Amino acid sequence: MCSRSWPSTARCCSRSRTEIGLFTDVALTAGSGADNHEAAVARDLLAEEDSPVTVLGDAAYGTGDLREHLQAQGHDPVLKPPPLKPAVPGGFTTDDFTADTEQGQVTCPAGHTVPLGRTLANSSRQAQFKKLCATCPPKERCTHQDFSGAF
Repeated sequence: MCSRSWPSTARCCSRSRTEIGLFTDVALTAGSGADNHEAAVARDLLAEEDSPVTVLGDAAYGTGDLREHLQAQGHDPVLKPPPLKPAVPGGFTTDDFTADTEQGQVTCPAGHTVPLGRTLANSSRQAQFKKLCATCPPKERCTHQDFSGAF
């Protein structure tokens, strides 16, 4: 628990043993700077663990670097993903599209369905909506003007 007497620029991270309900390590750092980011502090707090643990954290702990580090160390990361950001304010996010990999297709929020393309070198597949986007009424909620039409 963080005290109200701490400056508003402070950040608190802790390590605990949930099976016994005790905090075993706490770090109080400055509220800004790369070395004080929750993900950096979490890495330091976990450095002394001699066996894998389950790591609980909110979106601030969900950086790619920390996730990669936790997995490499054998830890089980249970981290809230960061919120999706739409391409335009008030617009759609990828969660508004429906991808059906079994059928090999993607449906956009306007109800247009297109096939997924071939598998690329990075194991991803794209769905091309460009021709459909040109005359689609909710286009302004989908993307910015120079959008390639790919999902």
